[in-house]
Amino acid sequence: MPEDYAAWLATVKVAFGSREAIQSATKEEITNGLMSLHAFLEQLRFVKGGAKSLPSEFWNRNGDSVERVKTSLTYLNHGDGDFIQR
Repeated sequence: MPEDYAAWLATVKVAFGSREAIQSATKEEITNGLMSLHAFLEQLRFVKGGAKSLPSEFWNRNGDSVERVKTSLTYLNHGDGDFIQR
């Protein structure tokens, strides 16, 4: 288990723990939350430049739209129905 694991969990909970948290999160807070997720970091293999480039590539691929990302994160984390279908 990485040494920073507990801190990563806290960061994810603050950024994505509720609909309200996501809606009030800044771009920086969303980025920090994403960088604390193992699944997000696994995308490194598809991005040149390592961890430094991952956030900018993510935002570029999402049209630099904070609202678009918030909508997607809210749906994926807190949407209706079974999370497996989301």
